[in-house]
Amino acid sequence: MIRNFKLSILLSVCVFTSLAIADNKNGLIFISDIQEPLWVERFTSKNEYNEKASDSLFSNISRTKPEAVFMLGDLVGQAINDYNWIDFDRRIQVLRKSRIPVYAIPGNHEYMFLGGEGEKNFRKRFPNLQINGFSRVFDSIGIVMLNSNFSYLTHADFESQQQFYAKLLDSMDNDVKIRSIIVCCHHSPYTNSNVVGSSSEVQKNFVKLFLKSKKAHLFLSGHSHHLEHFVHTSKHFLVIGGGGGQKQALKKAEFRKWKDKILDNEKPRFFYMLMNIENNKLIIKSMGLNQDFTKLISKEILSLPLD
Repeated sequence: MIRNFKLSILLSVCVFTSLAIADNKNGLIFISDIQEPLWVERFTSKNEYNEKASDSLFSNISRTKPEAVFMLGDLVGQAINDYNWIDFDRRIQVLRKSRIPVYAIPGNHEYMFLGGEGEKNFRKRFPNLQINGFSRVFDSIGIVMLNSNFSYLTHADFESQQQFYAKLLDSMDNDVKIRSIIVCCHHSPYTNSNVVGSSSEVQKNFVKLFLKSKKAHLFLSGHSHHLEHFVHTSKHFLVIGGGGGQKQALKKAEFRKWKDKILDNEKPRFFYMLMNIENNKLIIKSMGLNQDFTKLISKEILSLPLD
């Protein structure tokens, strides 16, 4: 069993799924925090028609026909029973019928209340994914997906994911076919949210290795239900938790620890991110819903040269 486990780790590091996202393709989509509000949130907050917003986002994703969709956790409000997955299953079925690959990592809502049952339901939807770290390569872009729910990982799971992550970054850094690496997890290492804090565990366990990697240029996360953009040592951190979750307040400007490159009045409420390669650059755009959910407003957030 140990031998098979080591072999699977080696294969995860050395064997990549490679698809095209080059010019004139439909790109990759990243979305996070699509969970419906919890019952207590419905009583304490204004109705924003969150489920309708998520449906509209996924309808647009389906029409876009991207090369793949990556979801960064909090797929449902409570993952402990199948009933709470009905809307999610309906949305994903449409994508899979269109042969759009869908990848995901769990968020904290996948472990809420009864973590073991929630994880089982997550695994039922993604039986072929390694829940504690996996990677894919599209064109020349390496994408690393990591589980940041550290309190629910066994010591062995935590250690194996750290080893996988370190070996994978080293492998991608030395692979001439890889020009840029994107690291993804659910919990944000940096956020100005007044509801959820910046994760010091993600900073320690994921960001340190990310900063050391010569090709890792972009770190994506969710958990905070905002679009935020931070720059640290010339590397970019995007918070993309706009898939439909309950509205969260940002800290007042004078109490914010991190300098956000996106002004408050420029932040879309419900959105996903579209990534493509254009003119030898990695272009990241936010695709935000207008107020009546009838169309998407595209805005370029980041352009990274691919040297």
